[in-house]
Amino acid sequence: RATANNDHTVVSLACAGGHLAVVELLLAHGADPTHRLKDGSTMLIEAAKGGHTNVVSYLLDYPNNVLSVPAADLSQLTPPSQDQSQVPRVPVHTLAMVVPPQEPDRTPQENSPPLLGVVKAVNSRVPSGSTSSSHATESPTPEPCSQAPSNVPSQSVLPMYPSVDIDAHTESNHDTALTLACAGGHEELVSVLIARGANIEHRDKKGFTPLILAATAGHVGVVEILLDKGGDIEAQSERTKDTPLSLACSGGRQEVVDLLLARGANKEHRNVSDYTPLSLAASGGYVNIIKILLNAGAEINSRTGSKLGISPLMLAAMNGHVP
Repeated sequence: RATANNDHTVVSLACAGGHLAVVELLLAHGADPTHRLKDGSTMLIEAAKGGHTNVVSYLLDYPNNVLSVPAADLSQLTPPSQDQSQVPRVPVHTLAMVVPPQEPDRTPQENSPPLLGVVKAVNSRVPSGSTSSSHATESPTPEPCSQAPSNVPSQSVLPMYPSVDIDAHTESNHDTALTLACAGGHEELVSVLIARGANIEHRDKKGFTPLILAATAGHVGVVEILLDKGGDIEAQSERTKDTPLSLACSGGRQEVVDLLLARGANKEHRNVSDYTPLSLAASGGYVNIIKILLNAGAEINSRTGSKLGISPLMLAAMNGHVP
């Protein structure tokens, strides 16, 4: 059921909070992993905002991370039918999650709820050595179960949704899971998304690429990952024509500036205001970055093309960066 706030559902809130066990359980009970919020955000995007790599990986594996179990046949321990292509599937370990803990004051029979027989029956179907779930354990000896308990949803009515779209974006700013992961500095998540095929040149509404976002925020580890994967080092923002180096210089991101220059970034690029990286660093008063750029051979007397012909020195003085 959706909430009034941005059309959030229980599963979207679980994804945003990084609660993998809850996400697994909700999907096992038919929650829609492809649901979109009012702003176009998806479950994947909500998980990526918080850097929840485990939840993102689980969503990307859907529906391949579930085990085929014949509907309405849990009480029988007969082998599954030959054709399982159209059978709804439920993750084995999520069924196990709803089994109550053992209570020492109860007898073994009292400690064995009806669902336990179902879990054991389902586990008995997992082939030896199966890796369908990281939570799967060695299959116990199956125990008979006369009927499926009422707290387990009928599998015959559980829908199977399409695979999660890794490049889905929000309506407001066209953010994807990758752009948000890069802006947040979540290195492990960035690596996972790229390995799964996320578009590393996607542009948000400002024309910012993942590399531009990471450089602007000063996440040098993410910048390095993107460069290693072929990210465009000279990508320009839509309106201001800033590059990753331009924005790193204007924001005082020294480590990122070092890395970008070492990877061959254009130190004389001019944005829409005709400012070079040196001009931007001087305007912000970032002395160490100015030194780095000058040592790399940046033109110290570069001027804008306007009638004023503003130089880096003039920009520093205009912004009060004087001894």
